[in-house]
Amino acid sequence: MATELTDALNIARNHVIADITSRPEWHDEVCRGKMFGVLLVADTAHASASCMAMLHDAGCCKALFAYSGQILGRSDWEGYVPAIYDYLQEDGYFKRHEAQITALNHRVTMAEHAPELVLARRSLAEAEAEATREVAAYRAFIKEQKATRTVAEAQYQNAELRRIKRQTTERVAVAQAAVEAMEGEINRLKTERKHRSDALQRWLFTQHRLTLPTGETRSLLEVFTDYTQQTGSRQTMPPSGTGECCAPRLLNYANANGLTPIALAEFWYGASPKGEIRHHGQYYEPCQAKCVPILGALAHDVTALLRHQKTPQKVGQGDNDGEKMTVLFEDDYLIAVAKPAGILSVPGRNSQRNAQDILLAMRPDLPFIKMIHRLDMDTSGLLLAAKTPEIYTQMQAKFAQHEEVKKEYVAIVTHSGQSITRSLQGELSLPLSADFVNRPRQRVDYEHGKVAITRYSFTGRDVPGSISHSVQDRNVTLHELVLTPLTGRTHQLRIHCAHPDGLGMPILGDPLYGDVAAERMYLHAQKLEFTHPVTGEEVRIECPPASPKSKDNDVTTTN
Repeated sequence: MATELTDALNIARNHVIADITSRPEWHDEVCRGKMFGVLLVADTAHASASCMAMLHDAGCCKALFAYSGQILGRSDWEGYVPAIYDYLQEDGYFKRHEAQITALNHRVTMAEHAPELVLARRSLAEAEAEATREVAAYRAFIKEQKATRTVAEAQYQNAELRRIKRQTTERVAVAQAAVEAMEGEINRLKTERKHRSDALQRWLFTQHRLTLPTGETRSLLEVFTDYTQQTGSRQTMPPSGTGECCAPRLLNYANANGLTPIALAEFWYGASPKGEIRHHGQYYEPCQAKCVPILGALAHDVTALLRHQKTPQKVGQGDNDGEKMTVLFEDDYLIAVAKPAGILSVPGRNSQRNAQDILLAMRPDLPFIKMIHRLDMDTSGLLLAAKTPEIYTQMQAKFAQHEEVKKEYVAIVTHSGQSITRSLQGELSLPLSADFVNRPRQRVDYEHGKVAITRYSFTGRDVPGSISHSVQDRNVTLHELVLTPLTGRTHQLRIHCAHPDGLGMPILGDPLYGDVAAERMYLHAQKLEFTHPVTGEEVRIECPPASPKSKDNDVTTTN
């Protein structure tokens, strides 16, 4: 049955893609990138006529289609589940109040660029500069007269300096008051705009009435508030756009029409959005900030609904299903191990297996073991731990100064062409920031992102046949490259490989940024070089990716 549902989701997705291509009026907007969704449903025998018109054949069952937001300003295109609440009526409450906010935006913009404000600020700057010049000039005069002046002249000059300071201060205060009056009006307009915008958003979220599986209806705001209270989240208001994504639309419509959801999937159509990495036709999990807080109320088991979508990558439990890891290096202060893909580096929020706990179990005689750095769960390779708190602190400082620790990774990336058109080695610099709507994903952010720099070099070596033969998509080629991060941003190597402004070659099996299926993500930490904090020796530890479990791993220490 699971395979049948996966096939049915793919059939439904292909129907949506075919429908999109049959609507030329959509082309320009949709090809810029949009999320679509399909929901497989049961219990359609008693569906109303209008509901039946919304159902599509998907092999073993029926399916509902949806898109996020609007297309050409509409959320009610035929054949697609409509918005939970259509707030776009021309003379409706939302449009009227939105027009008021738009008018405030215009007033703020006009006030910020008003010639009077420009002139007032210039006058203030000139008054401040003139005050500084007058005071400085008279002080210089006093200094020249100091050696020859009489007591009476000194008293007069000091009084005159105070008078000049008072007069210039008054002139600056008048100029400052003129600027503050105009800026105060701008701030008042901005405050009014914020209050109106917040009130309109709150109103909108109360109008979104969600139909739960029980048939009960509750406002989106109530459902979101319940979630934040249960989880302890500090987000008191839903993010803008909550409730407009595919998943809540589909589940809400199914509940409202007595349909039983059996499988759900959302997929991306068109170009990747700026800063993010989305691949055409690929399935994606619901967004964390907007959808996850309300989906639990719309379905009894969202995880069960999502498990049938054929995601491009499903990383398994790694190369080591036991409770031991290969030790690569050890002395009285440090211990390095080979972490398998699929396990965390350190303990997380739940009881998932993690390298630190496994290492503690391997060395019960040691009172202290703590990982100095981390690898992503899907990344395999070299992890370094400290045996004392003092060494941990010293090595943490070294890792914070990235030039003191050299890390080297090897990756296998996917490429849609037969030959590499870019330089075989070079440096990538793409600033990164957290994608708060889709945690734990990161995004390229040229405005607010933190500097992230990676050196890369294609090795030219053939990818092992056991890996290349496992790739089902024969329209891609695989290449091996060495990656050296010069900064330590989250998911840095993965995004620098996948993003179009980087290599544009996702790492094979990357579950977040990749587009080719594999049994694991092929990113491996193969080398660490640093100066030992106690002995002062130069340490190089290697963990070849071909055999991370081998006892013959190359470990060297050089003076």
